[in-house]
Amino acid sequence: MEHHDHPPDPRQVPLIESGLDFCECAVLDTVRHFLLSYTKQNYPHWETALELCDQHFGENYGPLTSASVLNVIRALRRSRKTCFRFNNPHCAGCRTKLTDCERLFFRALRFARMGNRPKARMEALILCEGFDTSALLEAMERLASLLPSVPESNPVKTRH
Repeated sequence: MEHHDHPPDPRQVPLIESGLDFCECAVLDTVRHFLLSYTKQNYPHWETALELCDQHFGENYGPLTSASVLNVIRALRRSRKTCFRFNNPHCAGCRTKLTDCERLFFRALRFARMGNRPKARMEALILCEGFDTSALLEAMERLASLLPSVPESNPVKTRH
């Protein structure tokens, strides 16, 4: 576990206040470990991501979910031109908060889970800085189809 020795970012939302449900928190942890694999290649963080999905979603849906999460990340990396800011899942202070990028990601996923494509597209457009979001939306909708649906009245919070 990494020690939290850097200043807090006031734009971040505490995870407990974010409105993310259990499935989204599991996806968040998976996303963070996959992304860590790109930035810290000295450890196979992708294996942890696969294990987390198996633990959270079971042996039948875990592999499908982890593959779907990875497809979302790959689509996001093709569309977004700047760095996606995410919190290190091993940092005691940071892992309990959502970055601005993570918030947009989960707002798009939440709207996809609600079946509200126009709002999911709007969040994806902001997340991808106006670039093409078609592959990202398709990947998010596939991921959303593996997760329970949520009522329209329950969006992820944008501010604290």
